[in-house]
Amino acid sequence: MFTSSRERLFWLLAILCQLLIYSTLNIQPALARIIRESGLIDDLFITGFGILVFAVALIGFVRKMPWLKIVLAIGVISILFFAMSRLGQAEERSHLFEYSFIGALVYLALVERKTNASSIRHPVILATAIVAFTGIIDEIIQYLLPNRVFDFRDIGFNLMASTGTILLIFFARKLFYKRKLAGN
Repeated sequence: MFTSSRERLFWLLAILCQLLIYSTLNIQPALARIIRESGLIDDLFITGFGILVFAVALIGFVRKMPWLKIVLAIGVISILFFAMSRLGQAEERSHLFEYSFIGALVYLALVERKTNASSIRHPVILATAIVAFTGIIDEIIQYLLPNRVFDFRDIGFNLMASTGTILLIFFARKLFYKRKLAGN
């Protein structure tokens, strides 16, 4: 099923993050109210954003890393921060962070599969399609919940976030490893 333990790790974490998002959809309005009333929303976003940028930067530039699992765990924790802190305008911003990290995980899983002699030709396109599909499922679940609504804009935010991150990692790795090969 998996071509390596790294690929399995990326897929399992992507699924875990997606399940975290789905599982909090029904309780997010209540959590958002609590977070808003406690005045923690800005702190949560700044903390979560910093953690996410750090994690995506590391997984984008470093292929072999002994502490990769720690960085990925940090990314999962940041997804939990954002999933728990959605509210109003901040809800759209949280989509950017959540789906950026999921996009990175799915893309890296597909790159790992391709590296291990798989027939995957275009991991960027496939990863974008997979994450877009999970974003659509997110909105369908919200449509079915009594206190949530289906919103095409959210699908756009999810797609924009995941595609941007996937392309950023693709070009960063390409540039980094071209320079590394030229230096050797």
